[in-house]
Amino acid sequence: MAEPSASGPGPVTTTRVRLPWEPVAFAAVLLVAWEVGARAFGVPEFLLPRPLSILSTMQSQAGRMVPHLAFTLGEALSGFAGGVLLGILVAFGLASSAFLRRELLPLIVFSQSMPTAALAPLLVVWLGLGFLPKAVLALVLVFFPIAMNVTSGLVQVNPDLLRLVRSYRATAWQAFIKVRLPHAVGYLIAGMQIAAPLALIGAVVGEFVGANRGIGFVILDAAARLATVEMLAGITYVGLTGTAMFLAVGALERSLAPWLGDRR
Repeated sequence: MAEPSASGPGPVTTTRVRLPWEPVAFAAVLLVAWEVGARAFGVPEFLLPRPLSILSTMQSQAGRMVPHLAFTLGEALSGFAGGVLLGILVAFGLASSAFLRRELLPLIVFSQSMPTAALAPLLVVWLGLGFLPKAVLALVLVFFPIAMNVTSGLVQVNPDLLRLVRSYRATAWQAFIKVRLPHAVGYLIAGMQIAAPLALIGAVVGEFVGANRGIGFVILDAAARLATVEMLAGITYVGLTGTAMFLAVGALERSLAPWLGDRR
């Protein structure tokens, strides 16, 4: 059989989609160890519920918990959308002016240094017990990573690339659109991946402080009744939803900025 010519085309490579089976398998091992360990040592269910009990409760209580979870998710998504929009607008201002960066960055950092649990009661007092204070709390948590990441993406551009576009007589606006903005897309998506679970956390914390609906209200009600299994079932629903939001942002990256995947 003749050998392939060295001058011919190279081997055809295919991109294989790697399924995330490793973390799923690791989680399964941990759950099995939890179940077996709890049974072997006779740990009471009210103290440490077993995974099978939690899964059973999630299934039996789905009709009650899922509508509350959907309400919380609506709060989180509203705050997420508002926080992303506000963060991008502030980032544009910070990136365009060194004066604004000097004056506003300390105030932004100070605002994010306040604990969420301390801010939530104020929002409830000001805005009531309904949908709005939870969405605003989610917005506050989302705003910071978006603003900081997008600002970094707009500012930390290769200066040689900027000099190149200026050599072609590009205006500052053209350099912003053609160079700075595409460079910031990856930073924006990274900030959104951080912020998506934070939005859900903000909504749940707001419901802990004062609410009559939402998965946070369900968890707090279960805690008042010392229903540990229901508490962990609600917490598991929150964790799965936050993970789904994170993965959804990753899917958005693959559709809007597929070139970023080639760098990873």
